[in-house]
Amino acid sequence: MGTNEGIYLKHDNVGELLGVIDQQGLMDHKQRQLKRHMYHVKGPNHIWASDGHDKLKSFGITIYGFIDAWSCQILNLKVGINNNDPQQIGVYFLETVAKVGGIPQRTSTDCGTETLDIAAHQINLSKHYLGLDLKDAEKQHKFTISPHNQKIECLWSQLM
Repeated sequence: MGTNEGIYLKHDNVGELLGVIDQQGLMDHKQRQLKRHMYHVKGPNHIWASDGHDKLKSFGITIYGFIDAWSCQILNLKVGINNNDPQQIGVYFLETVAKVGGIPQRTSTDCGTETLDIAAHQINLSKHYLGLDLKDAEKQHKFTISPHNQKIECLWSQLM
């Protein structure tokens, strides 16, 4: 197993160290038990979750979707040949805002570079339309790791 620092470790050694550092986590991993977290959403349009889906990329098809995390309603699905362009994904977000007729309280995306324009648009729109200062407007977007963006990840499992 390699690391960014160029240190190589044997898989067994990593397992032993994890057993010392995090016994419960290692046991859960071995038993394939995931620790589920409760997902609380205050109401409609409180959180919009968005993500890209690449399972069909080998066929030249990508999908980018937006859902309302409270109702799980699909707000917008865009099919294209590329879902890695931040400007294009930002345009998809603005199209969703126009289609819905407003902005959410918060947006949630993974940490990919393609989501930077969504965050920027959400922050700017929150400042302009909600009258928030920059510090508060920056809280209107949440970057998360993809598996924790549960609502949109659930959509992909239903579609495929």
